[in-house]
Amino acid sequence: MGGYLWIIAFLAVVAPLLTLIHELGHAGAALALVPQHDVTIRIGRDPKISLYKRGRLHILVHPLGGCEGHYGWGAARVEVATSSAIWIALAGPLASLVMALVCAGLKNALGEGPSLARTLVNASMYYNMLPFAATIIPVKYPTWWFGYAGRWSDGLLAWHCLFGEGDKVVLTDTARRNEIVND
Repeated sequence: MGGYLWIIAFLAVVAPLLTLIHELGHAGAALALVPQHDVTIRIGRDPKISLYKRGRLHILVHPLGGCEGHYGWGAARVEVATSSAIWIALAGPLASLVMALVCAGLKNALGEGPSLARTLVNASMYYNMLPFAATIIPVKYPTWWFGYAGRWSDGLLAWHCLFGEGDKVVLTDTARRNEIVND
């Protein structure tokens, strides 16, 4: 029975924190590269609780929100330099990859340390690999993909920026989707 409680605790506490780190990667790049727009991070389904608001960053959470996370803009349409859009799109997967590497280093540093800490760090390492892999591949998520149906992956957004035309792209935040709009 204890194993099930650890899984529930991991999914209820640690996984949303790791999802927040992924989204903070996007938000950090967006705040640095697009200074004229606010950025909102949403953790969980239909988040309503304001966890943090400072400057142009706003973080909303749902207490039982799970592992779903999105970043978005304070405006419905944001014109961004193509190079900035690529960095913003890739910053989230890179944050997940860095966290996986940090957890791998912690796992090695713990060695024969407390089994709870090793288990938690090991689970966090593997958990961070999942959003990295799921978001770096350029795809439009299928309808069965819980919470992300119809959204573009970060990799698809970067792909369109890399191989699209022009030096600027328009990103939309309609229905919490960051997509490129061709005008």
